[in-house]
Amino acid sequence: MLNFSFLSCQPKKPTYDWQASVSAPEVYPSWVIGGGFWAGEEDYAGLPTDGFLMEGWGNTGLTMGGGKFVPEGLNIIWFSVVENKFYKGEFKLPTDTIRALFDEGLITSTGEHETYDILLVNMAPGGVVVVWMKMSGERKVEIGRYQCSETNIEWKKVMPQGEQDRNKFVKEAIALFPKITENLAKNGIQYDLYDSYRIRYPWTPLLVLPDQGVTDGIEIHFFNGEYEWIWGDWIKKNYFKKKALPLTMGVLWTDHTGKKFGADVTFNEQEVFEAFKEMYKNDKEQETQLVFIPDKSYEKLNVYLRSKTNEYWLRKTETGIYTRSK
Repeated sequence: MLNFSFLSCQPKKPTYDWQASVSAPEVYPSWVIGGGFWAGEEDYAGLPTDGFLMEGWGNTGLTMGGGKFVPEGLNIIWFSVVENKFYKGEFKLPTDTIRALFDEGLITSTGEHETYDILLVNMAPGGVVVVWMKMSGERKVEIGRYQCSETNIEWKKVMPQGEQDRNKFVKEAIALFPKITENLAKNGIQYDLYDSYRIRYPWTPLLVLPDQGVTDGIEIHFFNGEYEWIWGDWIKKNYFKKKALPLTMGVLWTDHTGKKFGADVTFNEQEVFEAFKEMYKNDKEQETQLVFIPDKSYEKLNVYLRSKTNEYWLRKTETGIYTRSK
């Protein structure tokens, strides 16, 4: 009985339950040939391998299975369609970081405790692999960036049925998607693009409202594939943690009369990258605010990148204000 009592008082071992997902940029499709997450010699969760991936950088794509363990590593073999190349790699993952994120989870805006439920893998030209942990609707965090090496695989083993001419297969696959051919004609293969999206700066969003209006929440989709929804104390603390640059944002607020508003924000890639680069040219650690100010007509937001010494008006940012019922 003493032994039973002792065991029953021990803390419960945390349980994990997640799915594996894979995707790739829309203009650089990929195809996972094999691989999966592993831990020790017993735990293994395979990656989906059924079809082309082109859902967009950082977006959830093909999803399957998963596991109930903390992964220690990832192995992967994949085909880069535009490059007509196979890549492979095996990587150790930051197990302590992954376990801490699983255990910490998040108290959501509804007051419930949730944790991460998707491990997402994306591939990019040059053999780049990036892994995120995702909590649906709340947060997505980059775990690491990894480098695969080129490899050779007999095409017949990959394509036992169907087009046996590999070059013809690639040419016909690319021709199916005008966005791919247009991007190749304009930009070629941008090998450094997705690494450039990973640059971080210490900035924070700030919604400036007249007459004591209240910010209800801010969602941020980052160029590096991360995502977060901030509300309550997160907004009040006005945190300056290092973040990637914003791709799109959504801001929600209530004015002094109780009327509720929202706004969708889409940044011009060239403009926002140039503004941040110029802002941090002489001081990489200065705290900067991304400021949103509604115009008098309440039809759009004016957006500024502002520090103690500099200010840039992001004129090309697209914004639109709407009223909301909830």
